[in-house]
Amino acid sequence: MRNGMTLIELIVVLAILGVLTAVAGVSTGMLVERPPVPGMSDTIAKVRTDAILRGRALTSTLIIDGRAVQVTALPDGSVLTRPHASIDHLTGRPKHDD
Repeated sequence: MRNGMTLIELIVVLAILGVLTAVAGVSTGMLVERPPVPGMSDTIAKVRTDAILRGRALTSTLIIDGRAVQVTALPDGSVLTRPHASIDHLTGRPKHDD
């Protein structure tokens, strides 16, 4: 009987550890809370209020993390973004994943 591990077994173990490390890194990256963008909540709230009062959809463009994000507030008070930003579509407030 031989003691120790073969090269194939070692490579398989290292590959499994690499995959687990990558998954753990992605998971913990999602837990990092970004600081709120200054004025973002106020701007979204203003667009949302104006859309409700005017009874029509209004769109505003915000710069978030160096990219343009279109925020559309609908007359029913819901808020949509393109591309997707982490805001609650009903309140227009930034989402905090708990």
